[in-house]
Amino acid sequence: MDAFVLRLGMEATWHVRPCWNVVGRLAASGLYGSFAGHRLETNRAGADTIVDLVDNYDQAVPVVEAAMGVSWRNDWLEFAAGYEIADWINLANESAFPDNEHEGVYISSASDCLLDGFFIRGAALF
Repeated sequence: MDAFVLRLGMEATWHVRPCWNVVGRLAASGLYGSFAGHRLETNRAGADTIVDLVDNYDQAVPVVEAAMGVSWRNDWLEFAAGYEIADWINLANESAFPDNEHEGVYISSASDCLLDGFFIRGAALF
């Protein structure tokens, strides 16, 4: 995938106590790029080619991200921890061969890529 992106986001900080904060972050991106895929299926150690498909296409991929956590910050250090989630919409496109159709028929199948998990971040501020 070769792509370029336009990204827009915001972050909010709520100062709960001196040095302690609750932080939240939202972002949205719009990727547009060229995708290239190759699917090769063989049988008998490569002697018989079942599928040899090259798929090149251009596509837009919207991305939505959110994060929430707590941070400790003084004049020159910051430590943060929380939970983050990102959804890459229609990122995983592939050509598939359905079982109930004729041998040479294939369809395009699209799936999202959802990434989520906890994060720990440290930063030196200057």
